[in-house]
Amino acid sequence: MKWTFILIVAMLATLVWAIDIATPLSAVTRAYHTGNLADAERVAKIHITFDSKSADSRFVSAKIYAELGKFAEAMALLRENIKESPTDFRSWALIGACHVRLGDEAEGIKCLKKALELNPYHGSSILCLAKTTTDKRKQTELLERVLVMEDRGSAIASEALEMLDASKKK
Repeated sequence: MKWTFILIVAMLATLVWAIDIATPLSAVTRAYHTGNLADAERVAKIHITFDSKSADSRFVSAKIYAELGKFAEAMALLRENIKESPTDFRSWALIGACHVRLGDEAEGIKCLKKALELNPYHGSSILCLAKTTTDKRKQTELLERVLVMEDRGSAIASEALEMLDASKKK
């Protein structure tokens, strides 16, 4: 009886793993996490054609495009997500960050504020806003807000700490 149960659990785990391997989003995510963005982009292009209806696939692909500096491609996918789901704070945040990276800070700030309106605890949006402000007091407040919300070991918290340390040294 005990061995039957263990066998059933093992079979179910294998099935879940096989389904995960087969989904386009997991394939794109796995390629992204290898650190090879060129490979991740190749996988994203393949899978976005098969799974373009998935907001998650579009978001992960947009994130890869943004990291590669292909902001037009990223923003096109994010606009689809926002059109489909206007409350998708992740897409608002990433499209805002893309605008900022392209030098359109006014539009970027507008999108980041929309992301924070939808999710006031989104550390990436707060961090990006902190990077856009020239008001040192406001920047410090935003960075400290990030540190209150984010796990101290996260990349977002580390970047906020670095920015705070740098501003104190000036």
